[in-house]
Amino acid sequence: MESRPDLRHAEEGHQPPGLLRPRRAIPGAQPFAVQCTSIANLDRVAQNRKFDAITDKAAKTAALEAAEKDGTRVKPEFGSVWLTMNGPDKEHARIHTTIAVPGATTQSMGLPSDNNSRAACGS
Repeated sequence: MESRPDLRHAEEGHQPPGLLRPRRAIPGAQPFAVQCTSIANLDRVAQNRKFDAITDKAAKTAALEAAEKDGTRVKPEFGSVWLTMNGPDKEHARIHTTIAVPGATTQSMGLPSDNNSRAACGS
């Protein structure tokens, strides 16, 4: 795997390259903490690093809310996958998957608007 200073990583023969971000230096992170996403999310990851450097929880929340409000919060690539692994070590890490759909609504995504609908199950 090729590693670059801007956190991009590419396995030979696999395109496009992905982004691998070690996260264990973030306050409160598990000893094994990594995150992978699309290279298109590089600006979002860089901005997240700045927010992660804010150790006071209230100040971090305020900074995130201000960025959302003033329009400077970088949007993730629509449809991109974020894989996060956290745990005491690689062997015991749990994987969390997020699919970014910024600005989407249940209607625009064709999802049911309530938990009682069986439409999401294909029934």
